[in-house]
Amino acid sequence: MTTKQTIDFYFDLTSPYSYVAAEQIEEIAAAGKRSVNYKPTLLGFVFKSTGNTAPMMNPAKGKYSAKDFARTARFHG
Repeated sequence: MTTKQTIDFYFDLTSPYSYVAAEQIEEIAAAGKRSVNYKPTLLGFVFKSTGNTAPMMNPAKGKYSAKDFARTARFHG
């Protein structure tokens, strides 16, 4: 059995969650003796193709997301 040695890291520069994950991905990869293959992604296109909208474009999602972004950042330091 062959083990994949690379982590494909999909990220969007406009996503606060991507920023938090990007701050940690190299350490996580090193712990697993893997390398990181960075894959920039445009979430706007993903949202559009799935008929969804960015959280901040929806009042209910936007209000929750703003709190969740801050909570996630605090949790990860």
